[in-house]
Amino acid sequence: MAYIKPKLSLTSNSAGVTTDAGPYSIALALTTTPNADASGRLTVDLAEQNMYTTTTTPYKILDGHDIMTANGSDVWTPGSVGGFLYMKNMDTSGTDSIYIGIVSGHNPAGSSDSITGEDDPTAPHASTAGHLADTANTTLRTMTLKPGEFAFFPWDYTGDIYVENNAGDPILEWWLFDRG
Repeated sequence: MAYIKPKLSLTSNSAGVTTDAGPYSIALALTTTPNADASGRLTVDLAEQNMYTTTTTPYKILDGHDIMTANGSDVWTPGSVGGFLYMKNMDTSGTDSIYIGIVSGHNPAGSSDSITGEDDPTAPHASTAGHLADTANTTLRTMTLKPGEFAFFPWDYTGDIYVENNAGDPILEWWLFDRG
């Protein structure tokens, strides 16, 4: 067995200080680890890492169904498959953001059809309703990573993960740790 020990720490000053004022009237010091076991460990069996230079065209970096079947499962029971995904915009300055969409089902944006949950989600368009850069509620964007920002979250391998950027060529670094 292999383990990872993720730890999240959030700190801020109180709102009343003159340097680096925080959002609250009190100072914040929050640290948490998963309760997966007594040591704060998450059991993993496989790890995959990559870096992708993003463009203004959506690109599939992870295919959930392919990852799941490659790891020996074809059962979608919640919590029985999946992993932990770390993603970071490697730019350290500027305004080049990375748009990320976790896209599942065959429901193209704007369609009145129900989501079918099939294994081949419809890719976001480079333009028109649903694209990751869309500012309407039809966007397939799940999150935006500005320069230096990161995300760490569990992913059940449902759907596919697409990325694109708003400008330039920011690099997305990602790590996938398969649940053991």
